[in-house]
Formats: sequence, structure tokens, C-alpha cells
Amino acid sequence: YLVMSRALTYFDLPLPDAFAGARAAYTLLSFSSDWMYPPADAQELEQALRAVGREVEHVCLETTYGHDSFLLEEAAQAPHISAALERALERRRARV
Repeated sequence: YLVMSRALTYFDLPLPDAFAGARAAYTLLSFSSDWMYPPADAQELEQALRAVGREVEHVCLETTYGHDSFLLEEAAQAPHISAALERALERRRARV
């Protein structure tokens, strides 16, 4: 756990170059009360993805559980995840 925590702390993704070759569409979920990964981080990632022409949706959910919101707010997340999966399925069907 300590090694993983340290790696997360010191990892710095070179934006937007990190996504130059990506072809996926992205759905980003952030939580208003998360201080470890605040919504501003997701906004920065969203901008980097848009800068290289990627399809991206960012949803910031209003929560009070801080970083644990992703564990405790599944009902709020589910519609956004379902919609993202539906869009992915539609894109796949369009290619076939």
C-alpha cells in the first residue's frame, strides 16, 4: 500500500501528449468533496483530451463523502456509467 500510495503521489501524466494516440471516448466522474482528486484535476484531464480531439464527458457529482464518494454514491454514478456504455455500444454497432 505504501509503495502504491507513493507512486500515485509522484506520478505526473504529461498532458495533453499522453493522449495523442488514444482513440477512445472518455467519461470522467468527479466528486465535489473529493480533496485527493478534486474536480479541477478532472477538468484538466478533460481539457487535455479535448486538445487532442478526443470525445469526453465530465460529470461532477455533488457529494459529502470526500474521496470515498466513489464507494458510497453508486446510485448517482450508475446513470452516467450506463449512458457511457450505451454510447460505446452504439459506436461499435455503427462500425460493424
